[in-house]
Amino acid sequence: MRRLKILHTITWFAKGGGVDQNVLLTIRHTKKDYEVHLTVGKERYHQAFEQEGIPIHYCDYLLRRIHPWYDLKALIYYYRLLKRERYDMVHTHESKSSLIVRVAAWLAGVPCIIYGLHGVPFNDPVSRFKRMLYYWAERLTFFMVDAIVAVSYDCKKIYHQKKLGLRKPWYVVRSGIETEKFIAQSEAARKQKQQWRAKIKVPEQAYLIINIGRFSWAKAQRYTIAAFAKIHQQLPQSYLLLIGDGPLLQDCQQQAKQLGIEKRVIFLGYSDEVPQWLAVSDLFLFTSLREGLPRVLVEAALCKVPIVTFEVEGVREILPSEEHGIIVPKYDIALMAQKAVTLLKAPKKRQAMAQKAFDHVRLEWDYRKMIQQLKAIYEHFAKGIL
Repeated sequence: MRRLKILHTITWFAKGGGVDQNVLLTIRHTKKDYEVHLTVGKERYHQAFEQEGIPIHYCDYLLRRIHPWYDLKALIYYYRLLKRERYDMVHTHESKSSLIVRVAAWLAGVPCIIYGLHGVPFNDPVSRFKRMLYYWAERLTFFMVDAIVAVSYDCKKIYHQKKLGLRKPWYVVRSGIETEKFIAQSEAARKQKQQWRAKIKVPEQAYLIINIGRFSWAKAQRYTIAAFAKIHQQLPQSYLLLIGDGPLLQDCQQQAKQLGIEKRVIFLGYSDEVPQWLAVSDLFLFTSLREGLPRVLVEAALCKVPIVTFEVEGVREILPSEEHGIIVPKYDIALMAQKAVTLLKAPKKRQAMAQKAFDHVRLEWDYRKMIQQLKAIYEHFAKGIL
């Protein structure tokens, strides 16, 4: 029997992005079992996928922003690609590529279309018009998919509340992480805490608060900085470490300067040493406004860093109780700062909370579980194809 031929789609390569890591691990650990291809849009910044030795199809018409003319050209490109390559299955990822490629796949008669749902596009912190546009784009094309693989139960719940996909098969598959590697790197760094902190000129005994993510409107580091300003008023021996880059980086740097805390806020830029920096931090502040399930919080839990976070999709699946982490309403930076200060002053409570979250996520988010679940889904649909 021939191997199943699968096309994975992604809108762009976001260096260090959660969706990228999910797709990369999926490709890496399924390419021996299936004939796997990947397609990506115009924006691509790193070579991790190229190193996997699989065919990659680049579509320069696929942009992240809405552009009717280029979106139509992307649709035509994918229709022709799908007809030529005769894929058995398309597994889409990210909102833009999922929308365009599922329409092209349906028109091209691809036997199985799986929608990899990594977030709720119509919950984006954008204008009401755009949210409605995203919603109707989903509603009018959802009949084209054969199954949905979501990263959280929250995604499924929100779609069902909107009467989307009620009659479709849903699978919740956690976005896998190389947990053993992550834990080993963090434990090694924790033993060298002083050396790591010296790299950013933070004393070993100071409070180090961390946030990791692309500087964007949705990731909303502006609220992290605002909350830290309040924390610093009560705990002058505190520092904030921000890891990542993105379009709003300079705005956040200017905000820190305006608040008079620029000497206490460290903008590290992109880093491949996420486990190490997490391991030498005392607290993770998370102020993202839209997620599917915040993978970075799973990474923080694996590194035994206690978490204070906004209420956002998927977060209660990582922190199911107050013993696992602290969740505050979106935008309530005063309450976030208050909870953070209380937690920082209670080292035993921080340690117990971090251990509880670690025990919860360690097995649930192991990439091997993700691969096992995905293979079972692929094999289920393959029965009607091969």
